[in-house]
Amino acid sequence: MTQLSGVYDASKPGLPRGRSSLPAAQAREEQRSRLLRGVISAVAEKGYAATTVADIVARARVSRREFYQHFTDKQQCFLDAALAGAEVVFAALESPAERSDPLDELRRSIRGYLELCSAEPEFTRCLIIELPGMGELGLALRNVGYQRIADILREWHIRARAVHPDWPPAPGAMFTAAVGAIEELVLGPISAGFPEELPEVEQSAVEVLVRLFAVPG
Repeated sequence: MTQLSGVYDASKPGLPRGRSSLPAAQAREEQRSRLLRGVISAVAEKGYAATTVADIVARARVSRREFYQHFTDKQQCFLDAALAGAEVVFAALESPAERSDPLDELRRSIRGYLELCSAEPEFTRCLIIELPGMGELGLALRNVGYQRIADILREWHIRARAVHPDWPPAPGAMFTAAVGAIEELVLGPISAGFPEELPEVEQSAVEVLVRLFAVPG
């Protein structure tokens, strides 16, 4: 998914139908993609509780019948969208194949994540506000995502200590704390409606992680 939220122009034709339509598999994939973007758009604007299937299909320009061919209900649609978008987040945080100085790697990962959050404020709001607020299942999925990001940080830290043996070991809980700290830095601009300010958080985010991991100097 290159765009995590979207509203399709009601004045333009919808998906082609009939004999001239897209191949069945391609059409279904396009429908699903539109619905995933539509639910993120709707939930970011109205909140999860107030969003309806009608809101989702209106944004996606997909029929209600087609919605139920892909999802059992609003909850499944939203959770699938959150999971798909989370994979984009994880990719932004993963270290590049070509290794460099560990602190440079960390800075590039943080920058990529903040740029993604700034470019996708609707999805970011859904992930850090609406997902945990929807109930136990959403909170559990949010925590799974936290753990995966903590694991990415842990792997980075292992590589960093191989390069810098003077760095001290970090307790396991420190990686989870690091994820929470970065989320708090992102939450402010997102909840206030100023996602364009997120790139300015980069230096603070790096400094927080450096201090949490007690990086010398």
